[in-house]
Amino acid sequence: MCILALSNLCSFLCPKTRSLFGMNLNHYFKLLYYEWCPNMESKNSSKDVVLSFLKTLNSGDFTTAGNYIAEDVSFFAPDGAPVSGAKAYFDGLKPLGLSYVIKKVFADGSDVCIIYDISFSKPAAVTLFACGLYSVVNGKISSIRVIFDPRPLFNNPNK
Repeated sequence: MCILALSNLCSFLCPKTRSLFGMNLNHYFKLLYYEWCPNMESKNSSKDVVLSFLKTLNSGDFTTAGNYIAEDVSFFAPDGAPVSGAKAYFDGLKPLGLSYVIKKVFADGSDVCIIYDISFSKPAAVTLFACGLYSVVNGKISSIRVIFDPRPLFNNPNK
């Protein structure tokens, strides 16, 4: 609907200057897009996909979390071998009892970087300060790269 509304405005353009009421065409369409279609970008933005994914993981709803992740997702972390595929990713994640406390979010196109505390309840309670880089393709997370401070793992007497 937004695209139709924007394309209909082309009939009002001044043929000589390609402007509308003296306003640059690109500026005008951006203004209309954000004023008339504010939810178009945010509904499917990479940031929203990743934040929704983490929210469902925090709730323990792995079925819904699977809707946000590509079947061929790749996962990289400094504590082990890379993991390929959604099933392998969730199989490794479920037994850890993870929860995320988000500190900061940065988004740049299809890439989302999140700084967070990751808390593990199993095998022993420990919290790691971490950063995750998520790549989103076609509305699904296709790659996850996590780095973290491992010192709490070494200092945990319940390990």
